[in-house]
Amino acid sequence: MRAAALGLAPILVVGWAGRPADADPERRPPEHQSQHRALPGKGRQDFWAWVLDPHEAEVKLILRKVAENRTRAGSMELLPYDYGAQFSPARAELRAQLLDDAEDMLRYALELAPRNLDVERELAIVTDENDRPSAQAALERYLADEVQERISPDARVRLGRWYARQRRFDDAVVQLRLALGGRPEHRTRTQGVLLLSSILMHTGRLGEAIDLLRGHVASASFGYYGWEPLSLFALAVAYDRDEQISLAHDILSRIISAGQDQLMNVLHDGNIPPNRNPLVPPIERHYFAALQYEALGFLPEARAEWQAYTAEADAPYRNRAEQHIDEVDRLLSAQRAAARPRPGRKPERPTPPGGGGTPP
Repeated sequence: MRAAALGLAPILVVGWAGRPADADPERRPPEHQSQHRALPGKGRQDFWAWVLDPHEAEVKLILRKVAENRTRAGSMELLPYDYGAQFSPARAELRAQLLDDAEDMLRYALELAPRNLDVERELAIVTDENDRPSAQAALERYLADEVQERISPDARVRLGRWYARQRRFDDAVVQLRLALGGRPEHRTRTQGVLLLSSILMHTGRLGEAIDLLRGHVASASFGYYGWEPLSLFALAVAYDRDEQISLAHDILSRIISAGQDQLMNVLHDGNIPPNRNPLVPPIERHYFAALQYEALGFLPEARAEWQAYTAEADAPYRNRAEQHIDEVDRLLSAQRAAARPRPGRKPERPTPPGGGGTPP
């Protein structure tokens, strides 16, 4: 028995030695081993990004949806009236709904990523766009959390408007100058220039306001039509207040030469949302509207606006407004005298100097 076993040993050894190495099931790598290989560089980055911010993809999707909602809401601003020139409640309701949805999405995104400053910025802007009382606190919180070099000029202009409404003019000027120095987009720059020039004029810095508006008007790439009636009209107002009457008339003539509708709709400029009055404090609008009516020839309406401006206790250009009232009274007296019937002549209806029509 022992001899038989010894006789088989060489055969087993030869047979074992003749088998290929890869035929050994114990030495073959498991089929699932390739799934546990080290990740390449990009894979490692994605893995650690997921560990550090597991909701990054969802937050980015929310930001894209919010941008779409803001774009659609912006189209509601530029077209607040339907084709029949009547205010459209449905359009206004749709705009409010889009902003409400954007605000809810951003609050959810902020719960997912509390340290995401892009979400914090968008939430502050949408809150302000939706006329929420908490907008000022949201804007101030964003400015405090963000790196100074990355702060959005749009957020600074919006915060400056809040400060101007509260007559914190020094704080407003600081924010607006920083916004204009940060190369903002055209619409944001236009709003910032108009708001800053309005504050400068109200606080007696008329020369600075004229320089600011003149530089903005002279710059290239103006709006859709190549220029902005409201910016030009603000410059005409500044010249009028500075009693540079000929320059003010030249600017008004330039606006009218482009079409009377340009001056008639100047306070409804497409670059300014209808819920964003660029004239702060609000009494500034009386002066702008009065000069607009007077230039168009609607003298009774102009006189009413001039009187509303002079009735304000802190109106800085009351003397200039009273001069306009005297001039309007003189023109109205001349119109009434010309309208009196003469013997043997059929009376004619007077025509306003601006061409008549319906006041804007």
